[in-house]
Amino acid sequence: MKKLFAAFGAAGLLFVAAPAMADDDPTAEQIAKITEVLAAQSCDVDPDEIEVEAGGGFDVDDVACLDGQYDVKLDKDFNVIGMRKE
Repeated sequence: MKKLFAAFGAAGLLFVAAPAMADDDPTAEQIAKITEVLAAQSCDVDPDEIEVEAGGGFDVDDVACLDGQYDVKLDKDFNVIGMRKE
């Protein structure tokens, strides 16, 4: 019984630690699509500020738009789902 509990306990730690893993770098195709989507909103983005999130979405910091600077969230289909003015 102790071995079974230890095995499940160790597996549980793996799931708890997973969200803490670093975000992946976006691909060239993803950068191009995000740049295109934001340009359509009169915004400019530095590709170094794009992060891929665990769920497949994107977090883009320091997006320069006509009315100021924003942090932008996009879903995995490149739809803007949030913009927060800095």
